[in-house]
Amino acid sequence: MLRKIKRLFKKNFFHHTELFKTYDAVENFLKRNEQKEYNDKRVYQKLLLPKDSEAYERFAAAAIIIPLLKKKKIKVLDVGGGNDPIFNPIKKGTNIKIHCTVLESKFFLDSIKWQINKDLRKYLKYISDLSQLKHNVDIVYFNSSIQYFKNYEDVVLKCIKFKPNFFFITRTFFHDRKKNVFSVSHTIPNNAHPVTLFSTQELVQFFKKNKYRLIFQNEYNRNIFSHNKLDKKTLFMKDLVFEKLK
Repeated sequence: MLRKIKRLFKKNFFHHTELFKTYDAVENFLKRNEQKEYNDKRVYQKLLLPKDSEAYERFAAAAIIIPLLKKKKIKVLDVGGGNDPIFNPIKKGTNIKIHCTVLESKFFLDSIKWQINKDLRKYLKYISDLSQLKHNVDIVYFNSSIQYFKNYEDVVLKCIKFKPNFFFITRTFFHDRKKNVFSVSHTIPNNAHPVTLFSTQELVQFFKKNKYRLIFQNEYNRNIFSHNKLDKKTLFMKDLVFEKLK
């Protein structure tokens, strides 16, 4: 099987491969075929600062919704924000005072913490577990991260305990089917990782069940990402914003 996969990738490069009904099935597939686990070493090299932030359009949803908060100060939980958290474009592109807590792996924290200077620590904090967050937040932000969680629903439910007014889900993979499917992601060079290809319908229903309504969505990059089992016309990325029901 592994030889067949290697021959396939010599002929064609796919952003995603295979289809499964569960996240566990993807993990088992990767173990059987000795695929390398996800480890994007690029994010450990340097902590980016607001002055380094160039692609503000990546956070277009934030630019549209943040004024609706009608606050001069906001608290954000950035889940999986890596070395370029939402703190950077908000700090650079708005006059809003932001306190940003970034949830990342302990391995990431150990590699990046020495780069956070004393002044920056007043506004930007990294944690490795939600138990370390001691205050409520205005926004929970998932930028291209929610699709990689094995139990994304559990993560969202834990975040709800911090009483956010909004959930932002940006740069996330979706498809045209009515149910989520699971696949192998190859979007990081020389790495493979389980990924959820979301159904908009299923994700919206999950948030509705937990008293959050969809107030913004934006679709893009359709017909860009290739898959060896799905027509790339059915794959795309979306930004979504959910607001807490009053």
